[in-house]
This record gives sequence, C-alpha cells and structure tokens, in this order.
Amino acid sequence: MELIKNELFLTLPPSYQKAVEKVEQEFRDIPETDHRAKRDILLEFSLKYLMIKELWDIYFFERFEFSNDCGFYASY
Repeated sequence: MELIKNELFLTLPPSYQKAVEKVEQEFRDIPETDHRAKRDILLEFSLKYLMIKELWDIYFFERFEFSNDCGFYASY
C-alpha cells in the first residue's frame, strides 16, 4: 500500500521514509476494513513524527469510516 506518492516520498529524510514504510507494512498486515487499527497506527506514528498532510488525510478518512461502521457520524 502506498500512503504517499513516490515523488513526495523521495523528498523525505531517510529516517522518515523508514517510518512511513513501517506504517505501510502495518496497514498491509491488518484487514482493509479495520479502520480503528489504521487510525491507531497513524496516531502512534504522530507521537514520534510530525505527520505530513497526506497522512492526516488518511487518518481523517479512517476516522470517518470507523464512525460510519459504528452507526454514528463524526461531527467535524
């Protein structure tokens, strides 16, 4: 799974690239519909790294999808 477009990915520092690759691997290891796990992975990442916009977009998408799975809608 490619979370960040390659042209942007290549401009990131090597340590950040490795961290993003780890997140991508963790995403591959969980079911596509496990929105809570994806959101939690990104939150954990954000505790160590400043998240770029593309990752925040994924976080909010997963948050919205998780809310829909629970039968209520996010109010943001």
